[in-house]
Amino acid sequence: MRLALDETVLNELETDLAMKSDPVHLNKPGYQCMAEAVLVLLVEAAVTGSGCIERVRLWSLPKLNEQKARPDPVVVPLPCS
Repeated sequence: MRLALDETVLNELETDLAMKSDPVHLNKPGYQCMAEAVLVLLVEAAVTGSGCIERVRLWSLPKLNEQKARPDPVVVPLPCS
């Protein structure tokens, strides 16, 4: 199942993640991040009983050797159509 995000949602994601100190641009092919840090995004989608994805939570891991995600994930509500 592929999740299509519109430009508005992508811009909000980019803004929210930029405030988390790890710049990432989700509206470009391949994630663009700071050269000195590998940015890994763990995505968790919450799906309603009807099969509609209602929100996506993103955690950023600044380095691959970190074992835990940030305690403050970015929660992005997605409108169900």
